[in-house]
Formats: sequence, structure tokens, C-alpha cells
Amino acid sequence: MAFWDRFFRRKTVAMQDVFAYLFGGEGRNKLSDSEEAILQSHLIYRAVASIAQRLGSLPYHIMNSKGEINDSAEKTFLNINPDFTFTEILEKTVSFQSLTGYHVWYVENKIITPIDSNLVRIERNSLGQWRVTPLWRYNALPNQDNFVIFPNFTPYNSFLGISELKTCIDVANLGENAITLTNNIMNKGGLIQGILGTDQELTPDQAKQAKEAFDTKYSGISNSGGIGIFGKGLTWQKIGLSPSDFSALDLMKVTLEGISIAFGVPKIFLMNTESVDYANSKTQERIFYQITIKPKADRLADRINRFVLPLMGMKDLEFYFDWNSVEALQPDKLLQAQIDEIYSRIGKTYVNELRDRDGQKPVPWGNSYWGNLSMVQIGEASKTIAEAVSEAVTKQLDEKLKQLDTNREDLVWKRFVARTEPQEKRLLKEIEKFFKKEKSMVLERLQDTKKACISN
Repeated sequence: MAFWDRFFRRKTVAMQDVFAYLFGGEGRNKLSDSEEAILQSHLIYRAVASIAQRLGSLPYHIMNSKGEINDSAEKTFLNINPDFTFTEILEKTVSFQSLTGYHVWYVENKIITPIDSNLVRIERNSLGQWRVTPLWRYNALPNQDNFVIFPNFTPYNSFLGISELKTCIDVANLGENAITLTNNIMNKGGLIQGILGTDQELTPDQAKQAKEAFDTKYSGISNSGGIGIFGKGLTWQKIGLSPSDFSALDLMKVTLEGISIAFGVPKIFLMNTESVDYANSKTQERIFYQITIKPKADRLADRINRFVLPLMGMKDLEFYFDWNSVEALQPDKLLQAQIDEIYSRIGKTYVNELRDRDGQKPVPWGNSYWGNLSMVQIGEASKTIAEAVSEAVTKQLDEKLKQLDTNREDLVWKRFVARTEPQEKRLLKEIEKFFKKEKSMVLERLQDTKKACISN
């Protein structure tokens, strides 16, 4: 019964607009459907564009079961349609989700064709199956299995999701109607409608002449704000609201708040820059991505993986948005640096772990704990720290001993030479002295022998 109640209520509202149009009115509201809303309301346009453009510009990747990026599949998505880029397809999809509640893709021969929601009708048959019926004339009946529906959020068992526009169309009309009213007032010289009355009986011609005379003297922007003087019993009675009673600016603030809440777009992205500073804008951008962009993108990626990739012959691949490349979602750099410094100081992370996270090359000393010795407890030192210190000291001693072993032979020889060299020099001197003495003795004997020979 609730379903039929909602159905008839919508039909009644629609018929009221039709009758108002047929019998001379301009309709109950200025924004009657999604197309009029985005064309006529600058706030609706800005809200939808903010969501669609940010989601469409998100970096994405397609990877295999091993976690490796598949370049061939990504190139396929770059040329997924001869008329639209994949970014534009994502933008159209999110825009129609926000305006009508759903969007449709037709996938065939590795080509994705986005189909506007107002060009198809989605029905549920008696078996509970959903069917997409194109509203245009076609020669060949399209394959139902190739249609992929992207519904917006809905708590009901339906592919017709709830659009953000549906929840705020009344408050959007409030602001737009206020602008229309103000324009009408200014077009009529800044005057509110009123009644020009008299106690005398006037013929139609006399009434027409009185109105024309009144309009000539008091109507128009150049004549507004003056003082009226009436004769022949004429009186002026104002009806309706004055501009001060019906302020378009005040109502636009209400509209701004309503659209911001419905679409999940912070007011700064609706070009409301009141009381905005750097920190405030960064916080609002982060919130925008967390509560609006990321949930919508994850729902899109889920349906692409579940329905689109199998139709393209890529069922073993996975499509995902790279959130690590979105600057707004990254942690504060100063805060992260402070956390890294603390974790390194207490030994929770090593330097090379942080460098690997940031895409930097490791350093030789980056896999060891580099803590302050003043942090080591006297008497009850931490076993982990004591072992780390002991290991470092042992490693240094081993390197020294290894170096000593390498040079041991040279050291022994040098020590031997250092000890024996003075003795060798002394021995050489003694030998030289001995031979000099022996030489002198031999020479003396030769002289004596020579003298003896001469004397004989």
C-alpha cells in the first residue's frame, strides 16, 4: 500500500502541474524535472558537477590476480567508446545517478555505450527480473544481458535508486521561485501588485483609462519610490509581500544549506566562501572525498568488476580506484613526519621500512635500530634493546678481529723484523771489525816475511 500511495501521490502532483500549465499557469514550481533543475539552478549544477568531475578524474588501475597492473586492459579502457572518454562516461554516470537515481551502460565487443536515463525504461516482470526497455526506435532488439544498471543509493529492493535531487527539489524551488519573484518585481518597476480602487462606478473604458494613466505616472523603474496623488476618490491598496518580507537572499541561504546536505557537497564547493581559510578548506575537501566521492566510486568499481569486466572478457581482472594517489586523503605531512620520528626512535619501525613506504631506495644502515643509549634502563634493560646493542657490538668486534686475522702474518713479520734488525746491524759491525783486524794482522805478517827475505 505504501508503494501505491507514493505512486498516486507523484501522479497527483504531476497532474496538478499539467492542469496549471493547460489553464494558463506557469506550473507549481519552476524546477519540474531533472533536466530543468540542472539547467535552471546554478546550485544544482554546481553540486552535480563537483561530484561528477572529481569522481571522473580519480586515478584508476586494472590488475590481475597476482596484484600486477594490466597495461593492456587499461589501454582498452582509454579507448572504450569512439565518442566518449572513460572519464566522461564516469561523469555522465554519476550525474544521472544524482539527478534521476540510476544510469545504464550497454557493453558489447569491448565498447561501453552510456545511455541517458531518460532514454530507457526499467521495469520488473512477474518473475522478479529487471528489464531495460529503450524508448528509441531500433532495428535489432538489444541483448538484455549486455545492459548494466548503475543505481544510486536506495534502501529498497529496486534498481531505481534515490537521486539526491529528489530529496531537495522543494528547497531548490524555494530559492529559484524567490529569484523569479524578485525579477518580476523589478520588471514591473519594483512595485508589488496592488488594487487601484474607487467608490464610483466605472465603465470598462474608464477603468482601462485609469489603469493606463496610473501606469504612465507611477509604473516603471524610473517612477518607482515616488509619492502618489490620487483624485476622484481613487485609492491604492497593496497586496502580496514586500521585498523586505520576501528576501530572495535569505531564501537562497536556506536553499544552499538544503542542497549542500542532500548532495553531500560542502558549501565551499558550491562557491560559498564565507568564513573560509586554508585549514578549513582542506578539512572540508577531505570530508567531501570521505563521505561522498569515495562511497560512490567504490559502488561504481564494484559493479564494474561484477558485471562490466565479464562482458568484456576480463573476468579475471579487477578494476579499482587508486586512493593512495588522491592528495586530499593523504595524512598530514608534518604529523606523519613526527609520527615516523617517534616510531624510529622507539624502534617500532626501521628507516628502510619508511623509505620503502615513500618509494625511496634503502640505505645500508637502515635495517638496524638506532636508539638513544639514554633510553636503556640501568639494571632492567629491555631484552630486545640489550640484544640489539650486544649484536651491534659483537658485529663490530668480529669485523675488527677479521681484519686483524687478515693482517696477522704481516704483523708477525714486522714484529720479528723490528726485534732482530738492531742485532743484525750489531753483528755486521762486529764481523766487519773482525775482518779489519784480521786484514791488518795478515798485512803485518806479509811485511815481516818480506823483510826476512831481503835480509837473507
